[in-house]
Amino acid sequence: MPRVELFDAMNTPYRCDTLNPDILTAWLGEWAPRLAAPDIALRMIVFPLPKGPAHTDGYDWPTNSRFLGTPFIVPDEPGRILTAMQNERERIEREIAKLGPGRQPARG
Repeated sequence: MPRVELFDAMNTPYRCDTLNPDILTAWLGEWAPRLAAPDIALRMIVFPLPKGPAHTDGYDWPTNSRFLGTPFIVPDEPGRILTAMQNERERIEREIAKLGPGRQPARG
């Protein structure tokens, strides 16, 4: 799992950095309901984390700089947030694939 930042209605970021999906799920379960506000959607930004300590095992999220730091709207239920994250990841991967092999960064 990558670095995740949730933004509340006042645009305050709340961050969790973990490679453990259980920790992220628990963190979302605790914080998403607290940050939910009527009529204002939660927003999220995801940043890649290296899979290994030597930074040679690749990353856990697409690393194309065109898509880093782009916020997207997520529901305020943890299970649905994880689905929204997967959907965003797939969207980014489709966009990267459209760029073609010569326009993609080297995989690290």
